[in-house]
Amino acid sequence: MSNSFDKTDNSREPGTGPVVVQSLEELKPIMFSQHAPYLMACVVKNEIFREQMDAIEGVARQFENTLGTLVISGELVGCFCKKFNVKGTPTFLFFMNGKERDRILGCISRESLTEFVARNLQTINRKT
Repeated sequence: MSNSFDKTDNSREPGTGPVVVQSLEELKPIMFSQHAPYLMACVVKNEIFREQMDAIEGVARQFENTLGTLVISGELVGCFCKKFNVKGTPTFLFFMNGKERDRILGCISRESLTEFVARNLQTINRKT
């Protein structure tokens, strides 16, 4: 499977790369069946969109064997923001076993996003 942002796929196995999720129907099976850690990025198309997508894609590639990556887009942004109390975009949420464990709000560099993910993965590994 390609690591492309341009297609939606409900497979969230590690190694499948970032997937753009645009509707609640696409998100439901992921939220209820995901046991591996995953990063949800809520971003809107604006002047920083491409920069943030580049950071997300880099992190998805770096952690492809241990982390699922979702990009919340389209009609789902409003619903997602309400459900998870997201006050602005971009927002990055780290989930494990379907529950939010950490979040970071605002424009972020690839290096900072990498540190955020690595820190959360280390916390999980220490507990297992």
